Amino acid sequence: MNPSFVRIAVVLAVVLCWHFYKKDRTTLANENNKEHLKNHVRKVPMHENGSAQQNQTSIPAKNITGYFSPSSVRKSKNTSSATANESSPDDSEPTTSKNKTLVVLMGDLRCGEPCWKSLRENVLQVHKADLALLIQPPQPQYQNSSLLDIAKYHWPVPVYDNWLDALDVIMNNSSVWQKTFFDQVLPIYHEKNILLGPIKYNSTQKFRGSAMIIFYKRYLLSQRIKQFKLHQQYDWFVVTRTDHYNKCPHANISSMNPQSIYIPRGENYLGICDRHMVVSKHQVLRALDIVPPLLRNPLQYRDVLDSEAGNSEMFLERRFMEMGLDVQRYPRTMFIGAVEGDSALWRKAKLWVKEGIKTKYPGEYNLSTSACAAAAAAAADS
Repeated sequence: MNPSFVRIAVVLAVVLCWHFYKKDRTTLANENNKEHLKNHVRKVPMHENGSAQQNQTSIPAKNITGYFSPSSVRKSKNTSSATANESSPDDSEPTTSKNKTLVVLMGDLRCGEPCWKSLRENVLQVHKADLALLIQPPQPQYQNSSLLDIAKYHWPVPVYDNWLDALDVIMNNSSVWQKTFFDQVLPIYHEKNILLGPIKYNSTQKFRGSAMIIFYKRYLLSQRIKQFKLHQQYDWFVVTRTDHYNKCPHANISSMNPQSIYIPRGENYLGICDRHMVVSKHQVLRALDIVPPLLRNPLQYRDVLDSEAGNSEMFLERRFMEMGLDVQRYPRTMFIGAVEGDSALWRKAKLWVKEGIKTKYPGEYNLSTSACAAAAAAAADS
C-alpha cells in the first residue's frame, strides 16, 4: 500500500474523531446547562405567587436570594420574556418593547378595579407605557386582578416577620451592621418617630410606621432594573402605588427634564412625598437605592431620628439633597383610594368620595380635584 495514502487516511481519521469528540462535548454541555437553568431559574406565571407567599410566611434573610431569584416577565403576542438568576443580575438580556416608559406599582394590591381602570386610562394608555408589578401576595379578593393580566413584569416580594431581615439583604445579606446601628439609634430615637418602622428592635417590639418596607421595595426595584437592564430599554420610570386613583391624565412625561426627579405637589410632611415619583433612566438607580448610608452611619441623620416628626418624607428629601438630585414638583392628579376589605399598615381610609371609593387623605383628594379641574379648563380654552 502506498505510504502517502496511509498517512492521509490516518490524518483524516484523527480529524473525524476530533470533530465528533467536540460535538459530543458540546451536546453534553448544552444538556448540562439546560438542566442547571431548569433547577435554578423558574418562570413564574402571572397568576402564580408560590405557596410560601400565599401563606404570608416570613422569609429568613439567609434564604432571600433563593426565594427572590424567581422572576417573571409576562408573555404575550407582542412581548418577549426574560428571566435571570438573582446571583448574576447583569447576565440577562433586556426585553424588547416599543414603549419607552415603565410604570411600576409597589406594595399590596389595594383599591381594586376603580383605581386600576384609572391607571390604564390616565397613565398607561396616555403615555403608551408598560406595567411592572413589584407586589406582595395578593389578598383573596384580588387573586384575579386585571393588573396581573396586563403587567409585562411581575416580581413577587417576600413577606418578613421582622423586616429587619429585609435590611440585611440591602446590606449584602449581612447582619454585621445591626449592633452598631442599634447602639447608636436606641438612645436617641423618638418614640413617635416613624422612619424605622416596622423593624423590630427586640423580640417583641417594633418601631412605628412602614417606611423601611417602602425603601426595601425600592431597593428591590433597583436590582430588577439592573438585572433586566431596563435602564437600557426605557427612558422613563414612574414609581408609584397600587392604590392610586388617577383622576385625569398624568402630566406629560416626555416634556420633563431627564436630569431631574419629578414628584407631585403636596403630602410632604416636612420633607417630600414618597408615594409617586417620575425619574429618567439617568437617575433611577440613584433615586431608588438610598438606605445604606442610614444603616452604616445613623448618627449622620440624628436630626431625623430624634425628631418626633421623623419620617420617610424627611429622610427622602435629605438623601436627595445629599446626592445632589434636582427635584421638581408638578400638579398632583392622583389620590390614595381604598375599598372595603383592603389591608392597611398605617392609616385606614374613612371618607367616601364621588368616585365610589374611600380616600385616606382629604387634602390629597382636594389637590388632585383642583389640578384636574385646572387641566380641564386649560384644555377647553386651548
